[in-house]
Amino acid sequence: MSLREDETGWRVGETETHFIEIMPTLYNDRLVLTPKRSPMTYDRYWCYPRGPAAFMAAFAWDSSEETEPPGWIKSWDQRRHDPRPIPRLDECRMG
Repeated sequence: MSLREDETGWRVGETETHFIEIMPTLYNDRLVLTPKRSPMTYDRYWCYPRGPAAFMAAFAWDSSEETEPPGWIKSWDQRRHDPRPIPRLDECRMG
């Protein structure tokens, strides 16, 4: 994964159809899947506590459409908690 900052947050990777981005919000950080065909919107999101948690989850996630990043506290479909812990730094795939 690569890391690129823009006006709305950070692009941390991409799949064939989506950009994987982290957007800061007022109360948390949001890991989002932004469609490449419509980059001003997003399809799904997962909220994390402010700080490195969203980045760590993004780098640990395999980015497939069938899975979700670990450790989120709220998701796009209004589920409230993922029981999997936020990954440790040594569990993240960087580069």
